[in-house]
Order: sequence, then structure tokens, then C-alpha cells
Amino acid sequence: MRIKISGTISFLTVLFFFLFICSSPGVSSSPAVEKPNWEKEWDKTLDAAQKEGKLVIMTSAGGAVGKSLAKAFGNKYAVAVEFITMPGGAGATRIINEQKAGLFVSDLYMGGNTSILVSLKPAGALAALEPQLLLPELTDPQIISKTWWNGALRWLDKDRTNLGFVVAAPPPVVINTDLVTYEEVKSWNNLLEPKWKGKIILHDPTRPGFGGKLAPVLGEIMGWDYVKQLARQVDISANSRLIVEWTSRGKYPIALAPQTAIVTQFQRAGAPLKAFIPVEGIHITSSSGSMALLRNAPHPNATKIFINWLLTKEGQTVFSQAFGQPSARLDVSTEGMLPESIPQPGMKYVIGDSEEFILQQPQQFEKTKEVFTPLVK
Repeated sequence: MRIKISGTISFLTVLFFFLFICSSPGVSSSPAVEKPNWEKEWDKTLDAAQKEGKLVIMTSAGGAVGKSLAKAFGNKYAVAVEFITMPGGAGATRIINEQKAGLFVSDLYMGGNTSILVSLKPAGALAALEPQLLLPELTDPQIISKTWWNGALRWLDKDRTNLGFVVAAPPPVVINTDLVTYEEVKSWNNLLEPKWKGKIILHDPTRPGFGGKLAPVLGEIMGWDYVKQLARQVDISANSRLIVEWTSRGKYPIALAPQTAIVTQFQRAGAPLKAFIPVEGIHITSSSGSMALLRNAPHPNATKIFINWLLTKEGQTVFSQAFGQPSARLDVSTEGMLPESIPQPGMKYVIGDSEEFILQQPQQFEKTKEVFTPLVK
């Protein structure tokens, strides 16, 4: 007697045999997708970073910034970040002295770029930063052009050792709106009118800081003859808070080069203050939002991961919110920041943190002191 095998049973037998073959070791039903090279390097670097366990950053950006970044980065990558917070000049001097003694403590400098370009770079304390960038959003020109201010990463020196990630336009003029209207002083030239003589308080331009930066910028925008004329119109104070307080009370209806954070505090308390940029423009600054890789970084892998993360939307959001200045990334929120400090299309700006401008500062500062020192009481 013959047994007839149905078509259904034959089909199931073939299917079983096919699945058995495909599930056998070394046999795959579809080819594996290979990771791109940058992702392979990222995984390798992250593994090494977690073995290093930490990195050390010298910064002038302030303790609140350090705490916020260390918490966010540590939670994401299980790598600790130790911040050493010091004023820019003091931090740069410490790094240089340590390196001269053969000590390499800090991995990264994060702060104002004057210390980077005037002190650290000439001392040979830096390493190349650009090769540290791994993520496509930091290496692909098409992505960069859509993501970053002016369509490019903010390299602040020709050797690409100094990268700025903040782009702020600090409003240089504050008025008491009970006493002055914007239309009366919207131009730098308006401040030379006789009626404002003795009614303008300027942050001391003979010292490093807000006033010391403003005079050379005005020299660039308006010319040094203008700066000399302005000097005859103003009183001078080195007390940042008192300048804003006097303006809010009306002792001086106009203030020049006030500290933006203090102006914001007084505005939130209800003071009748308006901050703005005159129509001829002002400078762009990275403030304490720039960085440079230090030579012989003791934790190179952790540092590379941190640099890349800091420049992502997540990292920039953490920094920007803690620091209170706008990121150079266009996709990072500026909520809660002084609107006038956010660069606007059509406004004229001097790039006041470029290497070319920074290296001219010693000569510009001498000019400033010649003009203003006789006026300082």
C-alpha cells in the first residue's frame, strides 16, 4: 500500500529545513549593517573614557556652570568632571606654571578667549582641538551650515585651537526710560550732544572688563576721534553694580558698558531700564564660552567625549541655561535671556573675540588709557 504525502506536509518540511539552516551558526538571513567609522571611534573612545573615569577642566565660567555640566555629563556617560574655577588670567598662569614644572593636571580650558590667545597659546600650552571632533554635526559642512551661527563653527584663531560656542552681543547702552527715550540716543553720535554731558556713567575703560572692551570696539566702529569726544561727555566708575543702581535711580540717565547680568536683575525687580545696541552696532563675544585643549591632557579620551558632547544641542542647552548667554547653535533655546544680547539679522557687529582683534588689544588698551586715565578719579 502506498502512502500519499500531501502538498501541505511537503511545504512545511521544506520551510522547517530552510529555517534550520538559516538559524545555524555563521548563517544569517540578512547582511549585518556595519557602523560608520565615526561611530566605531566613538564607541572605542567612550570605553577608554570610562576606564579613565574623569577629566579636569580649568574654567572662568563660574561654579553654577561647572555643577550643571558635571551632573549632566556624569549621568549620561558615567565619567566624572572636576572643575577648577578661577579668574581667566589666574587660571592661565597656573596652567603655564604647572606645565613648566612638568605637571599636566587640567585637560581642557573653558572660559574667555583672551586668556587662551594672549597667554596659553603663546606659551605653547595648547594642543590641536579640531581633530577631537567626531560627531557628524561637528564635521559635516552641510549639517554645520544649518546648525551654527553664520553657518560655521566659531573658530577664533587661524590654527583652530580655540573654539567659541557662545555668541552674545552684550547691549552697551542702558537708559532710564523715565528720563530718556530710545529715539533720543539710538545712535552713538547722539551721545555727543551737549545735553548729555555729565549725564552718562561709563564702566572704567582703563581696566580689563566691560569698559575696557567697549573703547577699542568703538574705536573700530566709530573711530578714535569719536572715543576722544565721548570721553569728554562721561563720568567713570569701576563699580559694576553701582553703575546700574545709579541709572535706575536717575542719578545718571544713561550708562555705558554695564554688566548684562546686573541689568537683568534690576529689570526683573521693576527698574525702568532699557538695554540696547545703537544703530551703528557693537561687538560679538564668546564671553566665557570658548574652549581650548591643553597639551598632554592626562585624560584624553574622557576629554574628547566631553568636547563633542558639550557641542551637541544637549550640552549647549545645559551650558547656555546655566551661564545665561545664547549658544552659537541655532537650535538651542534662548528662553529667559536678555533679548537684546541675542545677535539679530541686519545688525552690524565687530567680531571682538577673533584672534586678529584680541592680539591688537594691548595697543588698543594703551590708546584707551591715554584717553581716559586723566578722567579717572
